[in-house]
This record gives sequence, structure tokens and C-alpha cells, in this order.
Amino acid sequence: MTETVRAADPDSRARTHLANERTFLAWLRTGLAMLALGFAASEFLPEPGPRELDLAAVMSVVLVIGGLGMTGLGGWRYMKAKTAIDAGAYQPASGMVIWSVGLTAVVGVMVLLFVAVYHR
Repeated sequence: MTETVRAADPDSRARTHLANERTFLAWLRTGLAMLALGFAASEFLPEPGPRELDLAAVMSVVLVIGGLGMTGLGGWRYMKAKTAIDAGAYQPASGMVIWSVGLTAVVGVMVLLFVAVYHR
């Protein structure tokens, strides 16, 4: 049996690339939100006492680094997906999902610590 290779439907290909762009924009929005939250935490949260860990500063740094990482990874993933879509070899990125869940868990634990220390 001979296998026939058909050209991709131009509309389908365009929809796939537009979906990739929307996914990148979601990564970008998440990164920007984390950057903004990191800035807000550093500027508006109360200063710690002399013997307390400055959880606000630690949380701010983690959020800013996480936001930069999310934006950078989103851009990298967009370019990788674009190339794979054009080649017809796209594979989902489970590693980025795991990384995002891990970062969210770290920030969640930090928020719990912050609430426990500052709102006794």
C-alpha cells in the first residue's frame, strides 16, 4: 500500500500558529504578573522585625526571577513549537508544565510562611 503525503491545509496551519502565539501570550502575561507581584511585595509589604526573616524580600526575588524565567521560557517554547509545527513534528512540552507547577508550589509555600510570620 502506498502512503500519500498531503500538504497541510493552509487554514489549519494558520490556526495552529495562531494557537502557538496565544500560548506564548499566556506565558508572557503570567511572567508579567509575577514581575508585578514581586515588585508589589518588595514595595508594599511591612518590614520585618530585627530577628525575623525578610520573607517579603525573598518572595519578591523568587517572583521576579520566576517572572523572568516564565517570559524567557515562553519565548523559547514559542520558537521551538513554531519550528516543530513547520516541520510537522510538534510534541507537547511536559517539562515546562512540571517546571511551572514546581515554581507555583514554591511561591505557595512562601506565601504560607509569610502569612504565618506576619499575621500571627
